[in-house]
Amino acid sequence: VFGSHSLQLAYLEFLHWALSQLQGARQKSTLASSLRRIGDQLYSPLGMRQESLNPTSGTSTFPDSSSTTSSKSPAVALPSSISSGSSCACYTRSADLEVRVVSGLVVLRTVVQVDQLAHTLEALKEDLREDMGKEVFLSHRGVETLLPFLRASNKGLCGHVADVYLQLSMETALLPQFLRACCSEQWFAVAASLLRDGASSTSLDHKVLEKVSIILQRLSKSKSNRFLFESVHLASVIEEFLRSAAAPLISDNQFLVANLHSILSNLAMGWSSSSSSTTAATNKQAMRT
Repeated sequence: VFGSHSLQLAYLEFLHWALSQLQGARQKSTLASSLRRIGDQLYSPLGMRQESLNPTSGTSTFPDSSSTTSSKSPAVALPSSISSGSSCACYTRSADLEVRVVSGLVVLRTVVQVDQLAHTLEALKEDLREDMGKEVFLSHRGVETLLPFLRASNKGLCGHVADVYLQLSMETALLPQFLRACCSEQWFAVAASLLRDGASSTSLDHKVLEKVSIILQRLSKSKSNRFLFESVHLASVIEEFLRSAAAPLISDNQFLVANLHSILSNLAMGWSSSSSSTTAATNKQAMRT
C-alpha cells in the first residue's frame, strides 16, 4: 500500500491490530513466513530494492523472500510508477513521524533479522526525542512490544531497548504514561531476570542495568507499585545482586549501586509507612472495642 500518509497509516493501524490478535505461538508459527514478508516490505519499501526490479517489463516484480526454499512462490507485481522511482519515502522511511513509529512497531513484531531489528530500535529512539513520537509509541503499546528483546540472551538488541526506555523515562509530560505502561508483572519479571543475570555473568552490559535501574527507581517512589516489586521479590533480588555481583562491577558502577540502594530505601519507606498505617488502624479499632 503506497500513497498518502493517511492511507499508509490506515494500513499500518490494521496490521498493528491484527498482530495484537495473534496471541498464541501456534498462530504466529503458522503465519511466520507471511509476517516476515510484511516486516521486510515495511522495513525496506519495495521501490527501494532496485536490484529486485525487472526493467524490461511494464511492471516490475519483487520475488518472495522465501523463494530460495520454494520455487512456486508468486512474485509481487508493482505498478511501473512505483518501480521506476529511485526511492520510496514510505513506512519506516516516511517523512511522517506517526507512520514511521507505527511502521517500526510492526517491523519489530514481524522480522527476525537482528540487524533489521537493531536499526529499527535505533530509529525509534531518534523519533522518540519528540513528544509526538512518544505519544504514538505509548498509545500503540510500544513498551510491551519491546519487552521480549530486553533479555540478557539478546545481546545485540538488549542495549537498544534499554536506550529506547531511557528516552521515554526523561522528564516530559508523557513520563507518567510511560511509567504506567511499565507497571505489569511481565515488565518487572524481565527487570528481575536482568539483575539476576547481571550478578552471575559479566557478559551483560552494565549500562543496560543502569538504565533499567533508573526506571525502577522512579517506579519505586509510588506506593501503589509495591505489590509489583513484591510479586517478583525484587527487593531480595537487588540485595542478592549487591552481595554477589563481581567486585569490579560494583566498584566501577557507583551510579548503578546508588540507584539500587535508593530503590531499596523507597521500598522500605513504603513498607514501613504501610505497616504503621495498619498498626494505627488496628489500635484505633481496639480502642473502639
